[in-house]
Amino acid sequence: MDTIHQLKVIVEEEQALEEDGGSTESATSTNGNKKGGKQAKKGKAKKKPPPSREEQYDRLGRLYVRYFGLLRQLAQWHDGAVQPQVRQDFKTILELVICRILALRRCLVELLTDD
Repeated sequence: MDTIHQLKVIVEEEQALEEDGGSTESATSTNGNKKGGKQAKKGKAKKKPPPSREEQYDRLGRLYVRYFGLLRQLAQWHDGAVQPQVRQDFKTILELVICRILALRRCLVELLTDD
């Protein structure tokens, strides 16, 4: 299941983006939790400056493209699945990926239109 591994890598990158101080709305995990699972250690960790708009746009753009490629692959697997239970599982995953793609698109548009 190479696609499942790709999905895990993408989610980990989103979590890293959130920890780096990216836009909280754009770095929201798929479950809607805006706070990172880990809290920063007090006094020991230096805070990085927040990424610029261009850096945020580049990161979100790369995530958007990767999710879109994943969507195409999942759609092909869904079309090839014969068992109804497997098709239902793929449909659920497809819906979640589509929602994330739309959220990323909205964040990209907001980054472009905010002045």
